[in-house]
Amino acid sequence: YTLNAKYMFGDGAYFEVLRPPTVQILIGIFSFAGFKTAEYIYIIFASILFLVSSTYLAKSLKFKPGYFYALSITVFTLETGLKIGSDLLFLALLELFIAMLIKQKKYSGLFFGLCFLTRYPAVIFLPLLFFQKSIKKLLWNLLFFLIPLIPWFVYNYYKLGNMFTSMADFYALNIGFRSYIN
Repeated sequence: YTLNAKYMFGDGAYFEVLRPPTVQILIGIFSFAGFKTAEYIYIIFASILFLVSSTYLAKSLKFKPGYFYALSITVFTLETGLKIGSDLLFLALLELFIAMLIKQKKYSGLFFGLCFLTRYPAVIFLPLLFFQKSIKKLLWNLLFFLIPLIPWFVYNYYKLGNMFTSMADFYALNIGFRSYIN
């Protein structure tokens, strides 16, 4: 992710197009103190966002936030979430999306869009957008879902000639051409 951030922010020569952009953009934004420090700032940011999102989701579900967070922040969550790089941020954004959806906020789709741009397999949660009480809120959620995707589509089209290149490469490498795995 750091190499992609360096590339996107004009300081690198290596770019993996199949990686979703949220983590690399955050690392690029945090690179004001250098890219090595930006990685640590990102870890702190993702951890704090996970705390905030867990608390917000617990309140939405009418659970005690302290207990909910204590149960969700296991050693496995921390190790896996921070070792791979994007999983803790993905989980935090997914929690925010679900909490906003429970509260019937019309902008919950924004958090799902960011969640999708953190890990493409989040697409399996797309049907949750349709759990709305009104068509108007559904349309707002779909619009807010598309807002973070549009700049990424434009970037892909401008740099690579096809707005779906990143998602297509991810699908091809991780799903489509894996028939050799039993």
